[in-house]
Amino acid sequence: MRPDAELDIAVIGGGISGITTAILLQITGHPTALYTTIQPCFEPGAGRPEEFATLHAAASVIPHSVASPKLSHWTGISQHFFRALSLPGSCGVRRQLHYEISEDPNEAAPGYAGSVENFAWLTADELNQPWVPKRSAARGTYGWKFDAFFCEAPEYLRFLYAFYARIGGRLRQPPAVDGLAPYLALGHDIFVNCTGFGAYGLLESATRDPRCTDNPMLPDFEPLIDPFPPKLIRGHYLRMDIKEILTGHRGQFLSYSYKPTTDIYRTATGLAADVYCYQRSDAWILGGSRQVGSIDDHGNWFGEQTVGGEREFARRNAPPLAVPAPIFELNADILLRLSNGRVDLERLRRNDPGIVSPGIGYRFVRASESDNVRVSCSRVQFGGDRKYILHNYGHGGSGYTLSWGCAFDILQMLGRITEVPPQLAGHSKFAIGDTAIRGLLGNVIARLLSHGA
Repeated sequence: MRPDAELDIAVIGGGISGITTAILLQITGHPTALYTTIQPCFEPGAGRPEEFATLHAAASVIPHSVASPKLSHWTGISQHFFRALSLPGSCGVRRQLHYEISEDPNEAAPGYAGSVENFAWLTADELNQPWVPKRSAARGTYGWKFDAFFCEAPEYLRFLYAFYARIGGRLRQPPAVDGLAPYLALGHDIFVNCTGFGAYGLLESATRDPRCTDNPMLPDFEPLIDPFPPKLIRGHYLRMDIKEILTGHRGQFLSYSYKPTTDIYRTATGLAADVYCYQRSDAWILGGSRQVGSIDDHGNWFGEQTVGGEREFARRNAPPLAVPAPIFELNADILLRLSNGRVDLERLRRNDPGIVSPGIGYRFVRASESDNVRVSCSRVQFGGDRKYILHNYGHGGSGYTLSWGCAFDILQMLGRITEVPPQLAGHSKFAIGDTAIRGLLGNVIARLLSHGA
């Protein structure tokens, strides 16, 4: 391995995991190049590929739709970053009150309860307050609240990309030929695979290249090919072009997830399903479907279908899109009550059908009951050279939530490979370990905040 100062790292994939990982590596003294075909763009009419999940996120910092033994660890580290980034008010991150409401009296506490701030079960008195989400015909509600961090996706991503450029990061177009081998031929020492939806195709391509040899028997390294097959989770959403912010008790920003009884909304397997509402400054995002399946090369969906009614919404330059009806109708009912009749989605849509923009995003995970996320390392021989491929994909609906935590584990992994701890420009070196996490994070966050101020 070459000296640390000469290491050159390629981060493949420019979604939330890729840009966050590239920033953390770059800011700790590891030169990086970020390879991405698509840079997040939120201009009117801009294309939003359905497999590029970063463009479709709400984006709440809550570990939903994903399982991993390290979920609390990654969430906890990310919370350090988002807590600090929410303070300047110029990074696109804010703290807000979030409600999780269910009509099931036996709803269990979530696994993330110990990882979020100010988690508390709602009392019967609180549940009946007008600022707590509730559908008009609900017999009884139960649930909890906590302080969640929320990313204004357009603003936050602009901040991250601008910061990456400021600290010397290099944006690159991917090689003209698909597959992992063209990247390995570029001369970088280490590659971080943050391609998400495309991860399996990228890795599988290397097995067909005679220059690439995988050695799965090495200790501390995983085989290049993931032992768990890919799984897609389809999510429908509605972008409502509403520019105001609806606040709740004491003027607090709020968001919610609401799970009614199964006769109102349920999954293909018969479980109660939920809808959500997140308010961005440029739009409100309504959603609430998690359908498991796959798509073919032509974009056709094969998998779970919506149970119950759907509603069609027009799209620009595309056929209308059918969305599970509760995503619009249940949210409309809840928001009418929360706003004391002021926010009437049905009326807004009648007056201006273009206010609603439907969409689909695909959350990508590994088909493992206990570990959907892959954060690990493989080592291969390519044309006589030793190459390291670090994996960071499979975050499902928690890409933003886990972004800094998973990136930090990649940084730790890199330290073990090189046996050289990272260096923050202008500061002393830090040993990477649990006892030093706060010190390193403090310095990294200070650099981030100096750009956001």
